[in-house]
Amino acid sequence: MFNVTNKSCPYHNWTSVARDRCFNPGEFHCLTDEYGRIGWVCSEPIWVEKDRCPVFNVVAKKMDTTSCLQTRCPPYNYRSNDIDVEYACRYSMDKESPTTPFTTKATDTDKHNIELIVALTMVTLVTITVVVAGIILYKSRRQPNRNEDSDSEPQIDNEDSTENENIPSDLDWCSCENCTIMPTARECKCCNFYTAIVSRLEEASVKCITQHEGFVANCLNRLVLETSFYEYLHENGPLDENELIHKVYRHLAYRRFVRWIWQRMGKNNRRILPSCVVNKIRTAFPSQQYCGFKYPPGSLKFIDDLHFLLKRQMWHSTSSVFGTCG
Repeated sequence: MFNVTNKSCPYHNWTSVARDRCFNPGEFHCLTDEYGRIGWVCSEPIWVEKDRCPVFNVVAKKMDTTSCLQTRCPPYNYRSNDIDVEYACRYSMDKESPTTPFTTKATDTDKHNIELIVALTMVTLVTITVVVAGIILYKSRRQPNRNEDSDSEPQIDNEDSTENENIPSDLDWCSCENCTIMPTARECKCCNFYTAIVSRLEEASVKCITQHEGFVANCLNRLVLETSFYEYLHENGPLDENELIHKVYRHLAYRRFVRWIWQRMGKNNRRILPSCVVNKIRTAFPSQQYCGFKYPPGSLKFIDDLHFLLKRQMWHSTSSVFGTCG
């Protein structure tokens, strides 16, 4: 009969306990049953294979064996009552109390597995959190730039606002002879209207800013704008399917012109670009459907936001082939 106990097996006084409990001390066993409970029983010893531990099958009322779950298991076959075997299966209570559940050394591996699972779960959650936070940050930084894709700069200083004026019917306001009447009155500005531009005209002795070599180099040079385009992709990600690449190129040219003339305007402090400048840039970078000019690849969003976030460094490579209008 298997006698459940709430104490560790008596390894320190095995012989004396065996004599007290069994008629034949050689039959004394202290082990677990199939339910993991520690107990003692007097039973004929059996042979146990290496890497296995003896147990008492309460249902079958006989000795049996089970896989060794301890950190170090018996390296060879042994008798079920041999407690001196190297790495023999031993069972101890963490706390010897009637109210404490039975916990044996055989559960050490289970504890290790649980700790490993918890650690992996925590790492996974942290990784997901970081990726999601990165995507949110990436989209929050990208969104404002998408609102700046209009061909003209819609936000201007109050002193320049002519929103309520009528559109002029002639070009009396143009001094450079390269302007055209624009869709709104406030867009009808000549390059000679701005003091900062006039200083550029005087230094180069030209009548229109579009004739200045600095304008050609900064706003019309395709190789220069190609570099700005790759910087744009790096900062904002690949273009959306409905985002026209020629508009992006014009936007980059406008932005380079503002940087060249005013260096830094500041957020929400922009000026309407001169009519001659807008028309010159629009002519240089037309829609692909009207011209054979070839823009660099990137007009289709062929990778999703998460893939771009994790591999954005790949956008620094690849060269582009440019064509000319036929």
